[in-house]
Amino acid sequence: MTDGEKIQWLKKGVYNWYNDPTAKAYVEARGVCTYCGEDVFASPAGFWSSGIDHVLPTATYPQLELEPLNCVYCCRRCNSKKGRMDPLEHWKQNGEDVSDPLKLLRERRSEIIGFVKPWLKEKRSRDAEEYEKTTALIRDC
Repeated sequence: MTDGEKIQWLKKGVYNWYNDPTAKAYVEARGVCTYCGEDVFASPAGFWSSGIDHVLPTATYPQLELEPLNCVYCCRRCNSKKGRMDPLEHWKQNGEDVSDPLKLLRERRSEIIGFVKPWLKEKRSRDAEEYEKTTALIRDC
């Protein structure tokens, strides 16, 4: 089955949850979180809790909500941790022109996603430390 056929199958699926950008993101990722590389399809729980993240947050860029280049498949932890983080803030702080976010997605999407990955890795690392401390405290370990 071609990627195009997979996208069409998802859009016609049982639950009718998939619009074009969502279906494309699912097929592109092949069940692996775009940000951390977790095999989300390894378990039903992973599959059912995963979803689509907007690389550039729709709160800031509502015009990009249905733009396929702005949609990536990711695990729940990465989606939750990223939240409304705007990777273009990095470019703004460096004095780059970000007035055309769609153009930036077209030309530098991999670079933008590449900026998000280590940012999320650091956040997840801090969360892991907090988890260990909280678990030890609650369980009196």
